[in-house]
Amino acid sequence: MANLLPENKKKEIRKEFFARIIVVFFVFSFLSICVSIGLIFPSTILLDIKQTESRVSAKIFEETIDLNDNNVAINILKRENSKLKALQIKDEINFSQILEIILDEQPSTIAINTFYYNSTINDDKKNIKLTIRGVADRRSDLIDFVDVLEREDIFSQVDFPVSNLTKGRGIDFSLIILVKPI
Repeated sequence: MANLLPENKKKEIRKEFFARIIVVFFVFSFLSICVSIGLIFPSTILLDIKQTESRVSAKIFEETIDLNDNNVAINILKRENSKLKALQIKDEINFSQILEIILDEQPSTIAINTFYYNSTINDDKKNIKLTIRGVADRRSDLIDFVDVLEREDIFSQVDFPVSNLTKGRGIDFSLIILVKPI
């Protein structure tokens, strides 16, 4: 089919065509930008609120760290002072002396498996607590051993639970011995 339009009309139609394409392009671009701004706006508000909250919580956290650092320093000083007090106590009986007394009194029918040693300081006096666990062949030997330990001057108390005497032979026992405060 032959195009019967004159050349100047063809140029006008092409200009109008490109003008419409450009107008459509800019309209879609404008609408895209408006929709993007509309969708980003709530996110930016939320981001700003979260940022403000995080700054406030960071400030509170820094303040609590400063307070905790002071408490930690105070606790360290108290712990070190208690260690110094423990070192300043004179004429104390050490663990090896206590252990020697117990092992000297131990009959051959009793096997001591474990010693637990706990030392605390209250009112400038050192309190020592020993826990002894072991196995005794006979009930009578265990009772005699406890009696001998109770007669020692160095021990203030020997706790001997009755549950240790449930068996007649092969008795697993546990003794708690308190050393007299120095």
